[in-house]
Amino acid sequence: MKGKQVNPFYISGYGGEPYFCNRSTETKELIDNVNNGRNTVMYGWRRLGKSALLWHMANSLGPQGYLCIYVDLLGTKTMQQAVESIAQSAVRASQQKPNLWDKVLKMIGNIGAQLSMDPLSGMPTLTLGVDSRKKENGQQHLLGVMAFLADIWPNVVLILDEFQQILEYPDGPLPEATFRSAMQQFPQVRFVFSGSHRHLMASMFNDLNRPFYRSCATLSISPIPLEHYIPFIENWMKKGGKDIVAGQIETIYSWARGQTYYVQLICNLLYASEKGIDNALIQQLFRQCIAQDAPYCQHIHDLLTTKQRDLMRAMAREDVVASPTAHAFLEKYALGAASSVARALATLENKSIIIWNEDGYRIHDTLLSRWYAQL
Repeated sequence: MKGKQVNPFYISGYGGEPYFCNRSTETKELIDNVNNGRNTVMYGWRRLGKSALLWHMANSLGPQGYLCIYVDLLGTKTMQQAVESIAQSAVRASQQKPNLWDKVLKMIGNIGAQLSMDPLSGMPTLTLGVDSRKKENGQQHLLGVMAFLADIWPNVVLILDEFQQILEYPDGPLPEATFRSAMQQFPQVRFVFSGSHRHLMASMFNDLNRPFYRSCATLSISPIPLEHYIPFIENWMKKGGKDIVAGQIETIYSWARGQTYYVQLICNLLYASEKGIDNALIQQLFRQCIAQDAPYCQHIHDLLTTKQRDLMRAMAREDVVASPTAHAFLEKYALGAASSVARALATLENKSIIIWNEDGYRIHDTLLSRWYAQL
């Protein structure tokens, strides 16, 4: 019996090269950096497909003999948790070489961890012991993991996603210095640092007084151009027995403001629909997505001050605002004094709710912006 056709529009994870839209320039740059001994810092706003790009890079490097280890640091709260996550990924990657068990056990002992097997997945799981969680052990344990990686494989790429999370650790500047030291001491391991807070990542790697100053090649991620999305979407819709025209794809892309996740989400829903694609269905799905996200949007709204809410509504209706403190904008939406708007803007920007791009300020999340525009 033939299996069900996979929905080709992935909204989480990485489905493989056929389901990955473009990013050929970025992929080539990442691979060139690895092949030529350059470490990379990559940043771009959330929902642009950075994690999928990293997996795509790893998928491309595998046949070239590289061992790529992906670690998402977003959920970590301390340097010790970061080391635990990296060590666990290293242990799982080492399963590709069954003769490494003695080295695995040595590395686990060096960082004071315990090894167990997950009964559901059958995958090895590491847990740091109480003594190993001391702040002063962070650098020693990270260097131990790095020595293990450098020893098990001639070409290792360590991919650290959401790297700006280390700035939240209660260790001051120590985590930055610790990772920089590891990068210097093990030049045979290539590092790729990725983050979704552009100003935090940029300051970390461009500030003269910070450990990572000018230590990596920089790659900034922007939305995938519409002209690359049109043939990708048309092709997969056709294979699924769906007809969609370029104008409809442009409508989706414009509504999603080019954010990869939302372009993929609408196309995923269209592909799954039993109805034929028309403009009415597309608009219905737009409304459906906003309604489903409404509880989250209301939660954000409830946390804001009255001035911040007013600014959010005004910016959502404009979509992009070159200068939120300009007289014409303030007067159009009765926002009051420029100084109070500037304070509200600074707070929202600091929380990455509002972001700045080359064309101006905008609400970062598309659905949040669309929800505010309806208020």
